[in-house]
Amino acid sequence: MFQGDEYRKARIATLIAFLINGFSVGNFVSRIPDFKSELGISNGVLGFSLLCGSVGVLAVLRPASRSSAKYGSGPITKYSAFTLALAVPLVGLLFNLPWFLFSLFIYGALSSIHDLSMNAQAAALENKAGKRVMSTFHGMWSIGGLTGGAIGGFIASTDISIRIHAFSIGIFIFCIAVITRNWFLPASADQHIFEKHERRKAPRKFVILGLVGLCGAVGEGAAADWGGVLARETFNSSPLMSALPYVFFSATMVAGRLSGDYLAHKFGLVKVIGRAGLIGGLGLTAGLLIGNIYGVIFGWFL
Repeated sequence: MFQGDEYRKARIATLIAFLINGFSVGNFVSRIPDFKSELGISNGVLGFSLLCGSVGVLAVLRPASRSSAKYGSGPITKYSAFTLALAVPLVGLLFNLPWFLFSLFIYGALSSIHDLSMNAQAAALENKAGKRVMSTFHGMWSIGGLTGGAIGGFIASTDISIRIHAFSIGIFIFCIAVITRNWFLPASADQHIFEKHERRKAPRKFVILGLVGLCGAVGEGAAADWGGVLARETFNSSPLMSALPYVFFSATMVAGRLSGDYLAHKFGLVKVIGRAGLIGGLGLTAGLLIGNIYGVIFGWFL
């Protein structure tokens, strides 16, 4: 069992881990229109480039989960924070298109390892707490995304280059990783043998939940990857204004995630998922129909 002080420190460290992961993503998202203009690439090439980041995420899911099980989520979260700090500046170097593709793959992979291990650490803490607290951790990720998007949007409106911006974020994450490195739960807290099981057909409920998650990911991906480009190129918005669709999207996510545990307790998970999906769908529809920058912001806010 964990001591009270040990649990408290691990909880703070894990909340910070979610915060810096979201912060790195928020800053990255705010500069996507600048990546496009700096490299002089089309929307199609930009879409393919961003896909490389997603491929990096998928490539490490299984080995990262096995490592977290074998060595404990605490140590993996600790070390992966340092690798995340190195991955951010790689993207900022922006030498050419091949480098951009390579750096996005690396960033996606290393960010995913950090993401997966910190979620496993949060699950161990939730198990210790004996109640739903996962939504609060995810709320911290959204606060990081909100803060990163706002700061990144402001920096994009100045003369600060992408390279200096990225290196500054990397240094910040590195410093946070140094401070929190000994606060996580020990490896023994959730180490276990990753057993091989005979493959069976996934239950229908899993498939349905997967499709629901896919729909949510499409909305989030659209806000993150294309909100800024749409605002900058279609509506001629300033760099700061172009960051607002993702900032407002993150603000709503913060509210939803911080209240998610309470709402799930009060109304049940099924009702919360259904109503939230309906509101999200209405938001995307409204954004498409209004047809200006304020409609885009309002749509992703919902």
